[in-house]
Amino acid sequence: MIASLARASFTRLRRSPRERLRPLPWVAFAFLLSSAKIALESPHGATDLLSGMFASFVLPFTVYAVVNAVLGRGGMRASTRGFVAIGADPSRAALATTFVAMGVAGTLAAVVSFAIAALAHGSADPPLLVDAFVSAGVGGLGGAVYASYYCAGASFGEGNARGLFLLFDLVFATGSELGILFPRAHVLALMGAEPSLDISRRASSVVLVVLAIVYLLLVVRFTRRRAS
Repeated sequence: MIASLARASFTRLRRSPRERLRPLPWVAFAFLLSSAKIALESPHGATDLLSGMFASFVLPFTVYAVVNAVLGRGGMRASTRGFVAIGADPSRAALATTFVAMGVAGTLAAVVSFAIAALAHGSADPPLLVDAFVSAGVGGLGGAVYASYYCAGASFGEGNARGLFLLFDLVFATGSELGILFPRAHVLALMGAEPSLDISRRASSVVLVVLAIVYLLLVVRFTRRRAS
């Protein structure tokens, strides 16, 4: 059932070219930053870019745009109303929609991360292919987790909290122990930034997977509460 709902949700996204264009300005911005790093010939070009502007702003805002494209202007309830009307369980419809957002966001983030690592590669960065593939893995994981995070926000209340979730991630993810609850601190650490949390980078990768599961559980819980 969830797989069928996910296919239907993805088909709906494919049929809306206007919605597909929403993330593109942020992707273009990432490539412009790559070009700037290349022009400056930074010895740590890829690391500086991926652990700086990309992980801090481009990734979260791009995934936010992807989630908006998948859900439309309304929240999760509005996005899945058509599926529920034909008999789908609200929680399953919400999960299917979230999985589509995670898949699209994770794929886009992985491709952009790979391209940045390749285009902005500096002489002091790790070996090119290794760095590109590792960056793609981190970007893909971060993109998927961010998508589940925003979908949890879109499932809460009237569905307008995803903007608030974006704000929380920007404000609380670094500089305090609360950062462990948000994707940003972990993605920054895995991209090469100085860790802001007292945990290893390997632990951050595990925490990201755990956070994705927690966010998915929140999607289910919030959706059931709205349906009851």
